[in-house]
Amino acid sequence: MSRTPANAAATRRGYGGRSAEELRAERRERLLAAAMELFGTQGYLATRIEHLCAEAKVTTRHFYEQFSDREALLTAVFDRVITDAATAVQGALAQDDMTGMERARAGLRAFVHLQLDDPRRARISCIEVMGVSRALEERRRVVMQQFAGVIEGQIQQLAAQGLVPQRSYRALALAFVGGVHELEIDWLLTQPRPSVDSVVEELWFILSTLLAGSQALMQQPG
Repeated sequence: MSRTPANAAATRRGYGGRSAEELRAERRERLLAAAMELFGTQGYLATRIEHLCAEAKVTTRHFYEQFSDREALLTAVFDRVITDAATAVQGALAQDDMTGMERARAGLRAFVHLQLDDPRRARISCIEVMGVSRALEERRRVVMQQFAGVIEGQIQQLAAQGLVPQRSYRALALAFVGGVHELEIDWLLTQPRPSVDSVVEELWFILSTLLAGSQALMQQPG
């Protein structure tokens, strides 16, 4: 009766009874966690691949099995931060027992808290990805347009209810997203940092003032 060689069985099981695929996935997660910590605290430019590998407890060979270079890892952790933020916002907007304005405020609050409760997220998405490369800058621009699209969609719902004029709100939404981005940076660089709730309130004041201005224009004769 034929037997499976012991080393072949070990290869299939991997280390500690885990498969090779499970081990690769685990190493990837450790590298993403290391990137969140090091890029989010000491910064992208100050972090070398050797630092990331030491933090993640992997070898450089394992690093290059997962990512082509340091920028690829930065892009991956940026995408994760953005995905988490989008999930939080969509969860807040999915609540049915709110008015349109209450839902917009809940979405804003969910986004700001996710970003600022863990300042590493804000630093990676607002500071560390900027100016790294043309590809990453384009990725950042697409993300900002996507969030602007969410805001515009919420305002269009208010317009459908007759609460603000029927018009394009793309420029307003893009300007607001840019403002959120700059206020996140200002919050990161300010010591002592204001409370996260105070940032939410300031941003809501800005957005609600813009919407109130739209309402006033709608009520003007002619």
